[in-house]
Amino acid sequence: MSAVATYKLQTIPQRGHSRESLVARPHPVLIPDGEYVALCTHVHHDQHSRNYGERVYLDFQIYEGDYQGKVVRMFLRPSVFPTSNFYRSWSIARGGPPRSRNTKMSPRIFRGKVFRILTTTVRPKHRVTGEDGKARSGPPLPEAFWYSKVACLLNLEATNETPVFVTDSSRKPFSSSDLIEGRVGRWELGDGSKRESELAVRDGTTVTTHYNQPAEEGISLSAPSPHGDIEKEKQILRERGLL
Repeated sequence: MSAVATYKLQTIPQRGHSRESLVARPHPVLIPDGEYVALCTHVHHDQHSRNYGERVYLDFQIYEGDYQGKVVRMFLRPSVFPTSNFYRSWSIARGGPPRSRNTKMSPRIFRGKVFRILTTTVRPKHRVTGEDGKARSGPPLPEAFWYSKVACLLNLEATNETPVFVTDSSRKPFSSSDLIEGRVGRWELGDGSKRESELAVRDGTTVTTHYNQPAEEGISLSAPSPHGDIEKEKQILRERGLL
């Protein structure tokens, strides 16, 4: 008996602090339901939640109005399906839905951005253990335990990402000197000893001249056939004194 009693008196110290050292966390705030402009200040990705599985928690600080500075939280369950709240919220933070099925949907995309949010009131209930030993929802807790949460993101107000500016293409992509010297749309034809070049002019006409020889104004020849009727083009140029 004495040995058993001695064994029971030897307790194993538990991890953590003693009850006297517990510090209470602040209770979530309660604000009227409605739309607010808020900044996402914190992103927490809990991949091993014991009670809820994988979760993403977003903290939003009210940016303006009577409740400026108040922090409300958004609870998201990561999902790749377009109908989920996480997918839609992520798409709003990104500026649009992902265009590729291989897009990585990182929760860090929310941090540092300003959103227009919609809040709702959470009314917790007591947890009652039934006769079968399972815990079930009981009557609601007093109003002092109610708190606000972010129901959804309405739209993106401001982003911390560097914008990408798209410059309009020039209306005059080629300089006049390039057009005069014939460096636009030129490709060389070779027959071994002599080479000819073809100039594609903006008005649709095609001029075939000797390589490095300026084209004469007013000369307009038909484009060569797909089989390359080069000898015929040479004959025309000889008659005009260009060859």
